[in-house]
Formats: sequence, C-alpha cells, structure tokens
Amino acid sequence: MNREAVRRLTLAHDSGWSYDELVELYDELRLQIQAANPGWTADRASCRDGSTAFVGGLGAVLAILPNRSLFIGHLSSAAEEGLLSYSSMTFTQTGSVQFPPPNPNALGTKRVR
Repeated sequence: MNREAVRRLTLAHDSGWSYDELVELYDELRLQIQAANPGWTADRASCRDGSTAFVGGLGAVLAILPNRSLFIGHLSSAAEEGLLSYSSMTFTQTGSVQFPPPNPNALGTKRVR
C-alpha cells in the first residue's frame, strides 16, 4: 500500500469522514497512483460483511470496515493467516468477486485506525 495514500486516509478518518467517503477517497488515490506509477496496482474488492478491501499487486491488503476501522495486512489462502482470504471467495450474480469478511486478528495485520 502506498504510505502517503494511507496517511491521507487516516487524516480523513480522524476528520470524521464516513465509511463511503473513506472508500471513495482511497479508490481515487489508488487510481491516481496507478496512473503515475506504471506497474503499481491495487484492486478494489467487496467483502460479504460490507467491508471494502484494496488488494495490492504483491498481496498487501488495506481493509475499510463498515464501522470505519482501517487495517493493513496481506492476502492469504487461509482466513486465519491473512487479513483477507481467497479460500472461500464467491462470485456475485454480476460476476464480481466477493471475499469473506476481513480477519483483523490475522498474524501480521496492523490496525491503522
């Protein structure tokens, strides 16, 4: 995850921005970073509990939970091993991927806010 983008996200969080505003801010920053830095990627994903996750090209994950909590961790094959797990992801009727809820207690996961 891009440190400056995460810093801006935490400032917005501390200013009381809503869940939807935080998600849209990071999504906008993500697109700006991708445009300015070829090779840097992060994809936006939804989770079954309503959380939004941004998954970096190297497996780093930023999760924004509906209660506005912010976590940084990694993608894993098992739910107990990573903030976000692909082992039980599903596909919605529209064909998009939906992950299980983030695991804030996973090893290596850091609460940002």
